[in-house]
Amino acid sequence: MTVETDRYAHERQHLKYWSKGPPSDVGLRVAKLLEEWDGLHHFKEDMMRKVDWANDHFIAVKLRAGMATFDFNGLTRLVFLAHDHCIRIEIAPLNPQLLRVLFHPRHVREGSICERHPTLEQAVASYRACHPSVAVDEFSSPRPSAFSAVSSSDSLTPDS
Repeated sequence: MTVETDRYAHERQHLKYWSKGPPSDVGLRVAKLLEEWDGLHHFKEDMMRKVDWANDHFIAVKLRAGMATFDFNGLTRLVFLAHDHCIRIEIAPLNPQLLRVLFHPRHVREGSICERHPTLEQAVASYRACHPSVAVDEFSSPRPSAFSAVSSSDSLTPDS
């Protein structure tokens, strides 16, 4: 006998506090992505209560502005997870402090642009077909020092 587990049990636990009713399958998929991205416990409760977790087509979440690709790599991780979870993500400014992030789940990897979402590997291969990688040497030249323009004969103290 096999015991069936609810793959969204953790997300359902959080959403019962944030949602007025039962979440849709779309809401559960997005909650799973958000859990893997930053942990649901890190999101502001007042913001998450405003999300329509029962929507069957998309989920719109308001987040504090500011994401990066390397240091504080939230943007990179979000993009990777979008490809892993087959969810299209659209980010737009809402105001100077907030971003609106729309999550549009897809169900297939192949098909029309409105139906599919590629894997990360497919997306990279498609991008590289049009944009070859830039050699690392182009970026590895030493950065000039802030004082490199000052010669040894120049004085950093005021004239007497």
